Amino acid sequence: MANTTRGRVWRELFLVAFIATFLVPWGPATANQRARLGADVYGWEPLGVIAGSSELRLHSRGEDVWEVWVCDTTAGDVSVSPSQAAAVLNREVTTFYQWLSEGAYRPVFTVGGTVLEGSGCTNAVSDRVTSGPNGVIIVTDNASNGGSAQSGIWCPYEGLCPPSPETFPDNYRSVTLGAHAVVGPNPRLVTVVHELGHTLHFGHSYSGRTTGTWAEYDDPIDVMSKAGDRTRLMATSALNRYISGWVDPEDVIIAGGDGSYTLSALGHPGDELLLVPNGEQGWLTAIDVRLPTGYDSALPEAGVTVHTLDQRAEACGSTLPCFGLSRRVSQWPAIADSYDHVLAPGDDLTLPNGWVLSVRERVGDRFVVALADGAAPVFAGPVLATGIEASSVSLAWPAAAAGRPIVYDVAVGSRPPFATSETSAVATGLAPDTEYAIQVTARDDRGNQVPADPLVVRTLTARDKWVAHDPASGRWLFRLGEGIEDSVYYGVPGDIALFCDWDGDGTDTVGLYRPYEGFVYLRNSNTLGFADVDFFYGIPTDIPLCGDWDGDGIDTIGVYRPGMGRFFLRNSNSLGFADVDFAFGSPGDLPLAGDWDGDGVDTVAMWRPSAGTVLGIDGEQWPVPGAGRLIVGDYFGTGQDGFAAYVDGVITVVDDAGAQQLIRLGTSRTVALTGWWD
Repeated sequence: MANTTRGRVWRELFLVAFIATFLVPWGPATANQRARLGADVYGWEPLGVIAGSSELRLHSRGEDVWEVWVCDTTAGDVSVSPSQAAAVLNREVTTFYQWLSEGAYRPVFTVGGTVLEGSGCTNAVSDRVTSGPNGVIIVTDNASNGGSAQSGIWCPYEGLCPPSPETFPDNYRSVTLGAHAVVGPNPRLVTVVHELGHTLHFGHSYSGRTTGTWAEYDDPIDVMSKAGDRTRLMATSALNRYISGWVDPEDVIIAGGDGSYTLSALGHPGDELLLVPNGEQGWLTAIDVRLPTGYDSALPEAGVTVHTLDQRAEACGSTLPCFGLSRRVSQWPAIADSYDHVLAPGDDLTLPNGWVLSVRERVGDRFVVALADGAAPVFAGPVLATGIEASSVSLAWPAAAAGRPIVYDVAVGSRPPFATSETSAVATGLAPDTEYAIQVTARDDRGNQVPADPLVVRTLTARDKWVAHDPASGRWLFRLGEGIEDSVYYGVPGDIALFCDWDGDGTDTVGLYRPYEGFVYLRNSNTLGFADVDFFYGIPTDIPLCGDWDGDGIDTIGVYRPGMGRFFLRNSNSLGFADVDFAFGSPGDLPLAGDWDGDGVDTVAMWRPSAGTVLGIDGEQWPVPGAGRLIVGDYFGTGQDGFAAYVDGVITVVDDAGAQQLIRLGTSRTVALTGWWD
């Protein structure tokens, strides 16, 4: 049928060859040319939405003269004359285009002559034409109702090529038709109209979901596509009519957001075309109205029709915006052989940019439509707990991306959510030592919403248990809960902090290991003063740790000697040899101590940072929570010690269910410890 693959190839071949003639001496488009085209390619028409140049309308306004020729082929036997064909075309095709263009375009068909096919009908006609028409219609004597067209040579981008010739044969603008497209008992005049449309730079509209010969012919309401059953004359979209200059720019609306619009059909006063930007230049949704009257009487019903126009370079495999027949037009939704893109009152449709088009009502021959930004905000989170207390959690999150005002609904556990327009919040009135699932949802004023991934946290116990030591100053910082802190100075710069129950009274107190002299200094209260117990133990390269190695309720000293890969543990805080010593670990491991099984006896373990695990003395392996220095403690009151991570003044604790605690204490230079004290 119309616009065969062969016809498209020839049309584009002539165009590309002509442009290449002028571009090749320059080489590929330079960056300066691309930059200039990027600014100018949409600037040729008043609304700045159609790519190309003013030559798109070179032949589409006023009188367009076509000379009609008959080509006598070796295989054809249909009787047809140029005058007969011209008469049919003037009567049928001119009338159709006068209706479609509302009088803005008038194709005129004059009588040419008859040629023999010879080396080709187009070549034969080119040799005979002398009157300088704008194009030629070549009717072969074949019993065919198909056709093809060459849109001819034209300059797609002003400044990249000289002005195009307006007359045949210099412009190569032609339409070739089988005889039964024009004459016979049932001539397929839709073929003529369709091919003539290509010479006005109307491309096919199609879904892209069909394959085979008719892949580009599956829009049943467009004469430039399937046109019902491919036999009926009908209009094309208001988009094509605007591109041809048949719709006044004042009758085109470019939607900038929510609003209500009244659209009129062809032949009726008022706005005829609503264009909705899809977020990138050259990509639009085109909305118009069609009525089953006149040549559109074959339409099943009146309605609002929706198509997309894609002129982005990737739509046509180019490095520059798509122009002319390379523009990609599709029905929306892109469903083949369907009328789903024709909307009736009460219908809603989500457009490519996420907006919702609603057809409100029909008033006479007009339709009232509404646009609403139905796109949900872009909100991926993450939601972070910036501070966790016994009765409160501080939260923060990145702002959602949206073109509308945003409110954030914050749900904490089973409590009713509260709303905020800020990107942070504090949930208060929480129970101590309790797990809470937190969900933050971004919501715009249209009700569109999207949740971030949930966060699970655990509030602190009512009795806080965190200590930070600054080795540069000797200052100890005790966190007493709910942001209340106390401090004491003990030690000198360079001391290594220890925090254990040195006398078995149930309270952990400060202790120090001075590595350059191998001395231990322990106090039995968390106050300023001299050591209650001090003794020599170890050598300068040892790493100290403490724990209840024998289960007697008193924590005592131990050291790990990296050079030997060996632990030396003592069951009393006094000078003497190790009560227990053994080898464990590998180079790069760091020693830890804790009660891993809740039996009241502390044992050692090795943190292997390269593997992200802690290795127990009996072959256990435990994953560690994130980056940072590890802290050992009974964080959830189970009698078993676990691990927390400390980095840049933030302690992170994660329980077995993934619930997270974040505690701010100290700075990037402090060392965090945990324990119990009054």
